[in-house]
Amino acid sequence: MVGKMTTDHHADSSQVRPAELFGINIQAMSTITFDTLKFVERLEKAGATRELATAMAEAQREAFAEALDTALATKSDIRTVRDDVVKVERRMDGLDSKLDKLQWMVGIVIALAIANFAKQYF
Repeated sequence: MVGKMTTDHHADSSQVRPAELFGINIQAMSTITFDTLKFVERLEKAGATRELATAMAEAQREAFAEALDTALATKSDIRTVRDDVVKVERRMDGLDSKLDKLQWMVGIVIALAIANFAKQYF
């Protein structure tokens, strides 16, 4: 009677997340193992009936599941996000380099256009 809860954290599929713009797929999964049998036995030793102990164990398992869906992140979730941030930073560095090249190219084209204009009229 050991309960294992697993939940997927997914954003609304109609929204494009920033990570998706960079080709990164973030799907973190959190898991907590909760030994419901041990929990029930402990409550029974404290004087609770089997029915009450079982109901409390189920309520506790549901509370854990809800917490995972709404607020908790595991170390694995955090590592995954950190790795994805590093990937995004690398892509941003590559875009900065391309933007610098583009700025130089536009500057050269403008300089050539001004030189051509000056040559024709002066």
